[in-house]
Amino acid sequence: MPDAATPSQAPQLKISSDAAALQLCFSGDWLLGSELPDLQPVLTELRNRDDIRLVQYAGAELGRWDTGLIAPLARLHRAALEAGLQTDSEQLPDGVRRLLQLAFAVKERDGARRTAAEPGVITAT
Repeated sequence: MPDAATPSQAPQLKISSDAAALQLCFSGDWLLGSELPDLQPVLTELRNRDDIRLVQYAGAELGRWDTGLIAPLARLHRAALEAGLQTDSEQLPDGVRRLLQLAFAVKERDGARRTAAEPGVITAT
């Protein structure tokens, strides 16, 4: 990961495909608080493409990163797994790959995910 003195580069997510693989190429600085690329086009591809069997993540041009990368990457990874797709993270930097593996090392317990609270009725006691 480049140091903080490196000039900032806008984060980008490029989508390409060949055969039965969808390639997601992350580049630039993916930092929390930055304006990050919209994930919706990728999520739409994952849901609507019947020919895709594999999602490959690449980060050769990735600059600085923090949770601003890990959270969106985990969201995309979860969507790929839920669609029954195989994933390949070998082209990501070691630290990113290890954090992604750690995030998915244990299956999520049923009911563990927080959901929006339903508006309730307030009662006085």
